[in-house]
Amino acid sequence: MAKTGVKTEAQAEVGVRRGMTTEEAIKAALATSKEEMGSLAAQVSDKLIVALIDTGLEMDTEAKRLGKRVDAIKELLKATGKLKGTHSFEGENGIATISDSTSTSMKATDLVKILKELGKQKLFNELVNVKIGEVKKYFGLKTVEPYIKETETKYASASIKAKKEK
Repeated sequence: MAKTGVKTEAQAEVGVRRGMTTEEAIKAALATSKEEMGSLAAQVSDKLIVALIDTGLEMDTEAKRLGKRVDAIKELLKATGKLKGTHSFEGENGIATISDSTSTSMKATDLVKILKELGKQKLFNELVNVKIGEVKKYFGLKTVEPYIKETETKYASASIKAKKEK
């Protein structure tokens, strides 16, 4: 959707009813900490919610579209860098840097040996993260469930999607 500069009916009514347009709400949200977001949320009308969702959907769709294009450009630059044996390209307005990647790993049994040698076995739980999905796959949920620690955060994420056509 192209920007027309004309307020939607919901946006116009919001401005009159609460004195806050969609753009003002977005700017206020950007300037508000997560801890203080509740006081801003108290000023949000139902009409503003509709306008925010529709604006957010439009922006999210455009960001995803652009993100895919940027990812394609980066993949092409990485392949070109590999082909030409270079890690850097210069454009008129920007510079592309291609970085090498290194990953480091250690077997849990090797860590146990080190901890025993240093007398630091108590650190094992602090140092090791377990891939719960993998453990469940090998042993089943019933076996590992008593040991799993779940942490739930209420209202932790939000997504905006287009309504399905009926």
